Amino acid sequence: MTTDTDTLSDVVRPHPSPVEYPDSDGKPMSDNTLQWDTIAYVVQALRGWFLARLDVFVAGDLLWYYEEGNPKARVAPDGLVAFGRPPGYRGSYLQWVEDGVCPQVVFEVLSPKNTAAEMQRKYTLYARLGCQEYYLIDPYEKSIVGFERRGDGLTFISDAVGRHSPMLGLVLSFDDEMFRFVDPKGGFLISGIEGIAQLAEAEAKVAALSARLRALGVDPADVIAGE
Repeated sequence: MTTDTDTLSDVVRPHPSPVEYPDSDGKPMSDNTLQWDTIAYVVQALRGWFLARLDVFVAGDLLWYYEEGNPKARVAPDGLVAFGRPPGYRGSYLQWVEDGVCPQVVFEVLSPKNTAAEMQRKYTLYARLGCQEYYLIDPYEKSIVGFERRGDGLTFISDAVGRHSPMLGLVLSFDDEMFRFVDPKGGFLISGIEGIAQLAEAEAKVAALSARLRALGVDPADVIAGE
């Protein structure tokens, strides 16, 4: 783990290495808008959920290198959560630089191009690396397949919709349109973009109400003051 003398930049910007670990694999992040929206929601909602935590790193489509000296040993989950690591900038996730911490929770969001063989390879890799929870989200069928660590492997959970994630402290679900996290109070987590949209909508309603009050000869400031 880091010490009191470590700085954030020391942790997330490793010293130059004679081996190159590219920050991009040249592959597209998503194949369509529904897949992209789901990936973006997973990352943004979890970053908001763990905003007050300085020991949780959340990222999406970030290259994760798990073997020092072997730049081919890499994978890029659609979403990953690493407990015990600070938030902040990364060009990629170099596990040996991150105190050897394997991301404990990973997400993959299906697209029509994904194959069963591809998903099997990823399952096998995540199980071998030590991930604690792995979720495969199908945003088209609104289904979730889950896997959780039991002993040395990941145990299959056929239907993870409505399942409580022990590590995240959230329930995995869907609303009428897309995948959602449900907080302990039963509410859906919103992404940063959705929060901005809700704020803009609220401000528009306040502006419209203020305009109506002024049209009636009432000063909105007097209403707020209770006069």
